[in-house]
Amino acid sequence: MYPYFDLPNIIMVYLLGVMATAIHLRSGPAILNSLLSVWPFDFCFVPPRWSFTVEEAKYLVTFAVMFLTAVVISHLLA
Repeated sequence: MYPYFDLPNIIMVYLLGVMATAIHLRSGPAILNSLLSVWPFDFCFVPPRWSFTVEEAKYLVTFAVMFLTAVVISHLLA
């Protein structure tokens, strides 16, 4: 997906996975899923790729908003 989609579109796929977890399981596993989805997103898609370091501070805000949105979605769906 990375060559064909921008980073915001890939984030939506991760949130879709959190939503599916919240629907089928409870909010605890969905919150864990949201935390675990931020790490691979950082590792695989945020420059520099294949590292947990972040070059730009704007991505830290993206991680925080992504995690908080996933937590809210998981509570609403559970």
